[in-house]
Amino acid sequence: MFMKRMHFSKTLFTLTLAVSACAQKQSINQTNQAKETQKNSNQTHMPSPQTLTEPKTSNRIHASTAQTTAELRFPKEFDAISSQDTIYSQEVVNANMLPRGSALLTQSGNLHTQGITAILHAASGSAGRGDPQFIPTLEGVELSVKNSLTLAQQHGHKRIAIPFIGSGIFLSRVGATRQQLADTIVRAALESRGNLEIQFVIIGKKDVPLFTTSLDEIKKKPDFQSLQPNNAQIQQGDILDFKLHGATAIINAANMEVQFGGGISGAIGNATGKSAKIDDEARELIRLFNARVSEMLK
Repeated sequence: MFMKRMHFSKTLFTLTLAVSACAQKQSINQTNQAKETQKNSNQTHMPSPQTLTEPKTSNRIHASTAQTTAELRFPKEFDAISSQDTIYSQEVVNANMLPRGSALLTQSGNLHTQGITAILHAASGSAGRGDPQFIPTLEGVELSVKNSLTLAQQHGHKRIAIPFIGSGIFLSRVGATRQQLADTIVRAALESRGNLEIQFVIIGKKDVPLFTTSLDEIKKKPDFQSLQPNNAQIQQGDILDFKLHGATAIINAANMEVQFGGGISGAIGNATGKSAKIDDEARELIRLFNARVSEMLK
């Protein structure tokens, strides 16, 4: 499923059996030959101390300890979810949520008629849980943007529209300024865009200068000085307006539950005309994903 997908190592154990040979004593020479054969057999098959080492704990994923999802590998049927570089814990699995910073791709409902064919749900934090594994963070925003772009590239999209993620009800919980949040989104998008064209679609006119400042600053860095104008643009308006941004995939400022909420997320859900169906689709994908993770956490 995933760009940098999770790899689960297994330690192999070499089990040996020393086989003794018994031969009927017919002569002294035959007896010595049989003993020599048995001795050589024992020397050949006896395991060395290095062979019988215990598995390293770093190669195991324990349910009681959060592990980076980079340690797991998922089959292709999970290619609608990206959780690169996120943290997984049994708490998250039990809540049937995605790890903070993940992204999930779904259909777009009625939006496909105007050209928006996919929604990338950026899970930067939980809408209902406030404990450490679930609260929205700047890192959660950063990773959710990066994982969204990974999914967009994997599914063949060329242009993606990104809203001001986390600037609504999550902002006070993130504990950052609006400028810091804009900086995080712009940097994450440009660092992970690959060949994608990025459209930052900002609904609030007063927030546009924040993204302009962020984009101008990052263009000064050596890695981004070759950035072309069409590689990253800022639009003021509605992310649902395909004529404005021309992006076939849009990012939804979602939650770890991946259920449409309020603000931009609610507007996107309403515009699909199929918000309940998409919520159900996301919930089932997460259930299957977590069933796989639970096996690996044992």
